[in-house]
Amino acid sequence: MMQPKEILLNLVMVACVAVAGYSVGRMPIVPSASFSPTPSTVPLPALFASEQLDIALDGRVLRLTGEIDPDAFRRFVLVLDSGIDVRTISLVSTGGSLDAALSIAIVIRSRDLDTEVPAGGVCASSCPLILASGRNRRVGDDAEVGVHQVAMDDTALEHQTIMPPGRLGLATGQAVTGMIAAHLRSMGVDPAIWLVGLSTPPDHIRLLSRQEMWDAALINAG
Repeated sequence: MMQPKEILLNLVMVACVAVAGYSVGRMPIVPSASFSPTPSTVPLPALFASEQLDIALDGRVLRLTGEIDPDAFRRFVLVLDSGIDVRTISLVSTGGSLDAALSIAIVIRSRDLDTEVPAGGVCASSCPLILASGRNRRVGDDAEVGVHQVAMDDTALEHQTIMPPGRLGLATGQAVTGMIAAHLRSMGVDPAIWLVGLSTPPDHIRLLSRQEMWDAALINAG
């Protein structure tokens, strides 16, 4: 049974930011009419043996593969600043550090780069925040993009620089929600697409349909 504090947290999060992507509790949220009433929710796959994001250049495509670790942003900027000619950031990741993902996303938009999830790829958890940052955003055939509740463990708390300080209390939760919503708005993406993940626990993923992604402008190019 949910505790009063958990119920209050859910109510405040939904009431204060009706376009959020953050929740600690698991109270079901009814999606807006733009989103599927019968979502596909699946266990979060363990796709990568390594706990570190691999960054590899493939022509003018920079491929980010694996878990978004807290040091990923630093390595990402080092690669970009090494004089390479990059046009597109390709993403295959089941997420990781929210702080690192937001930092990477800001740099991608500042350099006017495109983003993509390649055919058959997966972009979940914090990864879609990076996808949202591209000027042109593509998702390949049979690729899967998904969202869920945000969870922060001790490692994430130790490395956060953009995220507000503190554990998953009410004030921190509201600050995180507002930050995610503001980020998506600034990228031209409807923050309501994060709402559908509020009732999905961190070890599962709410898969987004292609129509949902087009409607929210999470993808804007074929």
